[in-house]
Amino acid sequence: MVCGTVIGDGDRDAAQSRVEVPAPTRVSLAVPVALGPDQETARRLAAWWLSDYTTRMGPLYPRMLAERFGMAVGVNAVIEAANGNPRPHLPAVAEDLAREVTLMGTYDQAKNRSLHGLLPAPTACSSFFRPIAQRTSSPRL
Repeated sequence: MVCGTVIGDGDRDAAQSRVEVPAPTRVSLAVPVALGPDQETARRLAAWWLSDYTTRMGPLYPRMLAERFGMAVGVNAVIEAANGNPRPHLPAVAEDLAREVTLMGTYDQAKNRSLHGLLPAPTACSSFFRPIAQRTSSPRL
């Protein structure tokens, strides 16, 4: 059965045309940006990103960071800091985690950093910034 229809030998080409993807799959890379006028602001922004990624996006991301990349101590510290806290801090033990998965630093530091060389000839690069308005609540997945 293909696409809910029983097919015979003569219908194979017609069925195949219905299951082909009309456009190629697209993959986009995004780097969470945690830039601020000073280190403390950058750390707060990184904590915001990491707390959302580890507590609101399901189990895959925190498990991958903890197990596959060996950052369990940092991931667990971020989750603990975010527990019931709408404005979590970045635990010292999560500093390496934040530097690994966010673009964290001051504006001056950002002028000297580049993503060049991380990707082969990217055609576009998107950066996602923390929303200006303070979030009051978000549905948990």
